[in-house]
Amino acid sequence: MKRYNVRPSKAISLMGFCVGLAMSVIGFVFLIGMIASGVWPVALFLLVWIAGAVSITVLHGKNAFGKKGVPIEHIEFEDTEAVSFDDELRKLKKLLDDGIISQSDFDKKKQEILNKV
Repeated sequence: MKRYNVRPSKAISLMGFCVGLAMSVIGFVFLIGMIASGVWPVALFLLVWIAGAVSITVLHGKNAFGKKGVPIEHIEFEDTEAVSFDDELRKLKKLLDDGIISQSDFDKKKQEILNKV
């Protein structure tokens, strides 16, 4: 089974980095105001807000400016090479039977497929 890591593009990561940075700054500005006025429940909410915004900024910053990046999804594929080998020969034979390709084209392509194995 093959596993592929999926990362956002550099442009998307740069946009996510900028939005996360802006949300972090907005959160800090409001946090200072809420602490100064003594509204603690809102200040606690803003701490959660800032933590989320900073994590988004860091994640997208690594993807935008780093070489390796952080995958956001993992996709696994089964190795189906044996099945595809069989399928390729069957499809090729059908093309020959339907008269779409000539016998020489069939023989040439069949040999290419057999050489892969």
